[in-house]
Amino acid sequence: MTVDELRFRLLAPGWRQRSLVFPRRGGRLHAMLTSCGVQEARSPDYDWDGLNRGRAEFMVFQYSLAGCGVLDWEGRQRLVPPGTAMLVRVPHAHRYRVHPETGFWQFLYICATGREVLRAVSLLHENAGPLLSLPPDGTSLAVAMEIVEAGCEGQLVSPFRASGLAYSLVMSLLEETGSAVGESPTRHLTEAAAAYCREHLADRVSVAALARLCGLSQWHFSRLFKAEHGLSPAAFLQVERVREAVRLLQDTDAPLKAIANQCGFLDANYLGKVFQQHMGVSPGAFRRSGV
Repeated sequence: MTVDELRFRLLAPGWRQRSLVFPRRGGRLHAMLTSCGVQEARSPDYDWDGLNRGRAEFMVFQYSLAGCGVLDWEGRQRLVPPGTAMLVRVPHAHRYRVHPETGFWQFLYICATGREVLRAVSLLHENAGPLLSLPPDGTSLAVAMEIVEAGCEGQLVSPFRASGLAYSLVMSLLEETGSAVGESPTRHLTEAAAAYCREHLADRVSVAALARLCGLSQWHFSRLFKAEHGLSPAAFLQVERVREAVRLLQDTDAPLKAIANQCGFLDANYLGKVFQQHMGVSPGAFRRSGV
């Protein structure tokens, strides 16, 4: 199948989008679809800033069918032509939009969330970057088409099937890009600081101490850290603390006071405030939702 044949099949029913909402059934699901569609965007109306889309964490998978997009990523502008997939995570310092010279961009898109989805996206970014060259007749696009066709036709009603498809999509991307094995082709200069943050969530961590750990001046460290991780050191630490709080809420019955202490928050009230900002719900409501 060529990109044109894929485009013809997807566009036969017309442009369509659908939000995917499922009832809670059973245990917690760590991969979940949230929306999908086939869309045509026009310049300059279509323009997304990865730091201005709320606090909830999710991924956007967007496969270009015609026209062209532009992705601003780590100080560089990258084209997203037909046959190229863009994979970004929110929140993150990036921006994507319609290429002003083509004036339009047609694409298949899928949004998903969950711990396993986000973990796979991080691995893909480290090994392959945000733009992926995928065969139009490969496994990843076959799964993506199944999601869009079933989702937009209202046939995707089981949360377990939706979770399985979300997980299948990111695993297929890992396999087809060779990101499931091997090491990152580039050495992140600030990775030691990021690892230290993850391992010392309960401690007071200063930017000056992180800079010393990397052997850099505080100014140079802060600039490099944001370029490599998409967030300032303080914002990164807060996101990691919320991420760990999410894990504890999902996997344990620990009280909020204990979770706050383990994740480096002053108390349960402050945990609740920060958690609400990032996730859009209180810790208690999140735990009850079973997400």
